[in-house]
This record gives sequence, C-alpha cells and structure tokens, in this order.
Amino acid sequence: MEYLKTIPNEYYIYGIIGILLLGIILGFTKTITVYRDFSDLTKVFMLVLAPIAIFLLLGNKVEKGIIKNIFWGIEILLLVWIVVSTFIDNGNVFKTLLALITKIPLGIIFAVYLIDLVSPGGKTSAQRKKSRGIAGLVMIFLAPILYGLVENKVWAHKK
Repeated sequence: MEYLKTIPNEYYIYGIIGILLLGIILGFTKTITVYRDFSDLTKVFMLVLAPIAIFLLLGNKVEKGIIKNIFWGIEILLLVWIVVSTFIDNGNVFKTLLALITKIPLGIIFAVYLIDLVSPGGKTSAQRKKSRGIAGLVMIFLAPILYGLVENKVWAHKK
C-alpha cells in the first residue's frame, strides 16, 4: 500500500483516460458492447437527469425521510438495470467492467454538457456565452463517439 501513496495523482488520471480510450476502441471494433441501443444510452443519461429533475421539482424536500429513500431507490435500480443489461450484452465480467467504465462516464459527461448547453452557468452574459460555447465544443466531439458506440442504431433492442 505504501507504493500506491508514492504514485503522483496525474498517473491515476492517465490510467483512467487510458482505460476509457481502450473501452472506446474496443466498442468501435465491436469487441465489447458499450451501448446496446439508444434506449441503453438514455438509461445512462437518466443517472444524471433523474436526480436533477427530482431536485428541481422537490427542492430541499429530497433531504427528508421517504422522498430521500425513493430518490436513492430510483438511482440504485437504474444502476442495477444498467449493470445487468451490460453483462447480458457482453457475456463476461471483464468485458462488462470495461463497457461500464466506458459507458457511464461518457454518458454522464454528455448529459452534464447537454444541460450546460441548454441552461449555461454564469452570472453575466459573457460567462453564459463562454459556458455554452465550451458545452457545444464538447458535444461536437462527444456525440459522434457516442453514436459510434451504439451497437444497434434503434430505440428498442430487437433480436
């Protein structure tokens, strides 16, 4: 364990980026199934969008009692659904882990920048314009990658 403490933090970031790139490459070559179809991609988007929608609708009530439990229940069920369907698509644990390490971060990044494109942050007009511009650039590069990682270009899985 002492050895891990001596590794600079940027090496962890390089490792994560390397694994993500490996997942993208294997997804493009159809060695692993990252996204089964567009519905599968939507499930990952919902990991981000569902909590935001709940917080917008319910505000600070989410922090209390049963609503908090319902919130976490929805998130956990969604995550279990994503993990199980990814395992079914890939058939073994290693491919499933690589697909999950690829699909969840890419989907979350896309959803976050989509939100920023629609409703940019910043107090001034210039800050909002810059925020929207960065979001647009990220989406221009990320959208084709996500599209290429979708196995069946349909909205429902058909076999």
